[in-house]
Amino acid sequence: AASYIVMWPNLSRNMAPSVDMTVTGYDVSGTGPRGATFFSSFTGTSVTQRGLVFGDWTITVEGRNAENTIVTWGTADVRIETGTTQAIDIVTGPVAGPGTLTLAVTWDPASVDAPSVQAQLVPSQGLPIELAFAIPSPGVASYSNAAVQNGYYTLVVKLLDNGQLVMGAVDVVRIVAGQTTSGSIDFTDV
Repeated sequence: AASYIVMWPNLSRNMAPSVDMTVTGYDVSGTGPRGATFFSSFTGTSVTQRGLVFGDWTITVEGRNAENTIVTWGTADVRIETGTTQAIDIVTGPVAGPGTLTLAVTWDPASVDAPSVQAQLVPSQGLPIELAFAIPSPGVASYSNAAVQNGYYTLVVKLLDNGQLVMGAVDVVRIVAGQTTSGSIDFTDV
């Protein structure tokens, strides 16, 4: 029986998509009574929309980066009354929806007899998501999923040999809706 020394290298990098999350401008739109709508773009922190018909409105704000990609979003409901000015604060946050996660794990195939990879994405709330890696060739495992919900996760990856833990890594992963987060973990020092 072989004996192993389990090593947890310092591989923390915080995997995130390459999209710039800096907001350079906003689009604001509204839908109101009897099919009334408006749309405008602005920079800065506020905008005034005049001439709205009275009634209930849903206001949506989308923050865009320099490449015109939506990187933040928020909405609020407001009742507009005739002859008044109604101020609303809309807090924006991450755009909800799925993003893509692609991962590669590599190791020296001469050092691992019967490799397998176990991995999980652990959300801040809820159950861990098991990641099923394929091993298309010696020394390489891969994973891809285009339906991971946006948010931050803890990624836990374990390289096993004949079911015994050989090496592992822990990382933080950020998924952004509509974007791809890619990462690689190299276990060449097995």
